Amino acid sequence: MDWSAIDWPMIATQGLLVFISAFIANLFVVLVGDRRVVAALIAALIFCALLIGWTYYPLGLPGQPSLRI
Repeated sequence: MDWSAIDWPMIATQGLLVFISAFIANLFVVLVGDRRVVAALIAALIFCALLIGWTYYPLGLPGQPSLRI
């Protein structure tokens, strides 16, 4: 495996997005009650929204993929 071929900034960004999604979903568990399936669904939806926004919205930040649409 060639470790230099891995896009480390993108991996770190995705990890951060997963953390943010899980943190927000965990807040819903605390507020709504012990509904872990709902929290997991919320985390997945938030992650998808953040990943799409990060990947396709041209923010010009370091680590962001350069896609031309």
